[in-house]
Amino acid sequence: MRQIRPRYLVLLLSILMIFSGITTAWLVQNSFGSVITTEIDFSTHEGVNIHSTLQVPRVASESHPLPGVVVIHGVYQSKEWLRAFGIELSRRGFVVLTIDAASHGNSGYAEYESDRGGAAALEYLNSLEYVSNLGIIGHSMGAGIAIQALELTTLTIDALVFIGGGSRNIDEWANSTYPKNLLITIGKYDELFDIPSLRTSLASTFNKTTSITSGRLYGSFSDGTARKLVIGQTNHLFEIIDPIIVCETVEWLKESLKGSGNDPHWIPKKNLVFPIHFLGGLISSLGILLSFFPVLSILIDLPFFQSLKKNPSSSYYVNNRRYWLFGGLYAFISLGLFIPALLLPLFPFPQNMGSSVGVWLIGSSTISLIVLYFIYRYHRINANQDFTQKDFGVDFSNLKETIPIFGRSALMAFLVVLWAYLWMMPFDVVLALDFSAFLPLFNDLPLAPPRLLIAPLYLIFTIPFFLVEGMWLMGLLRTNPKDTWVKTQFSWSMRAVLIKIIPYILILLIQLTISFLIGSPFVSGILGFYLLFLWMFIPFFIITTFFTTWSYHLTRRVYISAVLNALIVSWTLASILTLTM
Repeated sequence: MRQIRPRYLVLLLSILMIFSGITTAWLVQNSFGSVITTEIDFSTHEGVNIHSTLQVPRVASESHPLPGVVVIHGVYQSKEWLRAFGIELSRRGFVVLTIDAASHGNSGYAEYESDRGGAAALEYLNSLEYVSNLGIIGHSMGAGIAIQALELTTLTIDALVFIGGGSRNIDEWANSTYPKNLLITIGKYDELFDIPSLRTSLASTFNKTTSITSGRLYGSFSDGTARKLVIGQTNHLFEIIDPIIVCETVEWLKESLKGSGNDPHWIPKKNLVFPIHFLGGLISSLGILLSFFPVLSILIDLPFFQSLKKNPSSSYYVNNRRYWLFGGLYAFISLGLFIPALLLPLFPFPQNMGSSVGVWLIGSSTISLIVLYFIYRYHRINANQDFTQKDFGVDFSNLKETIPIFGRSALMAFLVVLWAYLWMMPFDVVLALDFSAFLPLFNDLPLAPPRLLIAPLYLIFTIPFFLVEGMWLMGLLRTNPKDTWVKTQFSWSMRAVLIKIIPYILILLIQLTISFLIGSPFVSGILGFYLLFLWMFIPFFIITTFFTTWSYHLTRRVYISAVLNALIVSWTLASILTLTM
C-alpha cells in the first residue's frame, strides 16, 4: 500500500480546519438557523455606496416588527470588527445593520464632513416593514458618525450607545433629555480618554452637578432620559469585544427599545456566544494559512517550478552569540522607525496611514540593507570568511539567471495568494463570512477600484522590505541545521519569530503592566493610539516569518517568501486602511 505524502495529509487537515471553522462561525452568526445574515448595499443622499451586513431574526415580519439597530465601527476598521454586537443582538430579537462607514471597508469614498453612512443606514432600516423603532451603536469614530446621523435624520432614535467615543464636548450638543437613552461605555485603560475628566464632563448630560458614578442608572427609560456610564477593564482596541461592555449594551438596547416587560426573544445578557464565532474564524484562518505550506511544496515539484530548487546549500552559519547580537540590531532598526514613521507621513497616498506604513517599510529596509552590507564586508575582509550573495538567499551577480528565477518565484507566490482568495470569495459572497477572528486577515478585496488598484502600490514598499528581511533572517542569522529537516525548520522558524516580535511584545507588556499598576493608560493620546497597531502587526510578523523560513528551506532563496509576504500584507493594508480619494 502506497503511503500518502505528508504534504497531502497537511493539506487535508487544513481543508478540514477551513470547513469546520467556517461552519462554526456561520452557525453562531446565524444563531443556529434562527437569524438570516446577508450583505447589502445602499446609498447615502450624496450617492456614496455603503456596504453592510444585515442580520434579521426569522420571526421578524410586518405583523411582528422588531427593533432595528445600526452598528458603526471605528477608524481603520470595517464592519467585521463589531460583529460581536450583531451576533448577540440578532439572537435576542433585534434587526441589526452593521455598516462599513464611507471610505472604510467596501463602501465608497466620502468627505469627512459628509454623511458617512449613519443617517442613510437609519433610513434604510426604517424602510424595512419588519422594523419598529431604532437605536445606534458607535465605537470610536463610529460614535462621531452616530452623532452626525442624529443631526442629519428626522427619524426618532430611542437608544444611543457610545463605545470609546462621542463624549468629547458632549455638553455642546446633548442635554439631560437629548439624545434619548444614552449609554456611554469606555475601557478603564482607553488610551484616548481621561476617565476622571470624562466623569466630570458628563454631569450636565446626566442631569447631575457632581462627578458621574460608573454603573449607576440616571434618569428613566420610560421618558427616554436614561443615562449610564460603564467602565470595562480594557483598552480602546478591545472595548468592542469586552464582555462587560457587550453585556451592558445588549441589556441597554432591550430596556430602551423593547421596554422592561417580558420579552420572548430575550436571552440572559451574560449568555454570550460571540467568542465561539471568533474561535471558528481563528480555526478557518489558521487552516488557510496552514494550507500555504503544502501548496508551496506541491507547486515547487511541478516541472515549471522545479528549477527553483537548484540553488546549492550554503556553508555559512552564525553562532548563538552573534545571532542574538545581530538579531537585536535588526529588531532595533525596525522598532526604532515604527512610531516616527506613523507620526510623519512624507508623501500623498490614496489611503490614510498608507504613506506612514510605506515610510516605515522602505526606511527600515534601506537602513537594514546598509547595515547588512557593512556586516557582509566585515565577514569578507576582516573575518576572511567565504561569504557570498548566495549565502543571503539572493544573487544579483548574474541578472540574466536571477530575473527568470525571481519571476517564477513571484508567480508561485501569486498562485498561493490566489488560492487563498478563491477560498475567501465564495464564503464572503454566499455566507457573509471572511477568514478572520478578531483582527483582520483575508478581508474581502472587491474586484473593483479603488482598493484593488491600491493594493499593487504597496508592493513598492513591501517587496523590498521582505527581500531584505529574508536576507537577514535566513542569510545573516541562519543557524546550524539540526539532525532532521523538521527540527531545522522548527528551530529556524522559532528563532526568527522571536527576533521579530520580542521588542514589540516587550513594549506592549510595559504598556499593559504599568497601566494596570497605575489604573490608567501609561502611554496615552495619539502615541498610545498608535501603539494599538502593534496588536495587528505582531500576528503578521509571526505569519510572514514562518513563510520566510519555509520558502528558504525549499529553495535556499528568499524570493518566494518576499513576494508572498508582500502580497499578503499589501492585500491587508489595501482592504482596511481609510480611503483618502
